[in-house]
Amino acid sequence: MRNNTDVPKIFTGFLLGVFIASSAALIANIYLKVSMHSIGVGGLLGIFYLIMQRNTMLMTWPMAIAILICGLVCTARLMISDHQPKEIIVGLIIGILTQSAGVFIAG
Repeated sequence: MRNNTDVPKIFTGFLLGVFIASSAALIANIYLKVSMHSIGVGGLLGIFYLIMQRNTMLMTWPMAIAILICGLVCTARLMISDHQPKEIIVGLIIGILTQSAGVFIAG
């Protein structure tokens, strides 16, 4: 993917961020129960924010929808008592940071 010129760099960074997030989740779950759902929606928020910062396209509505989805997923995980708030927040942070790292490393 990295050497393919037909694929946008942001997508290559996104895929690298997904790999890093999966690896970080595996390691983090050894020490703390982390919500995989919040890692996923944190990655969604992270990549949408990075697209918003790097491109000139209007990302207001997609970012608003991503925030809504993130809120719904995290609230659902809390309502069914699968996770504590700390586990949700750690998952969101992991998701956002790994997407940022993936895009930064991919260029």
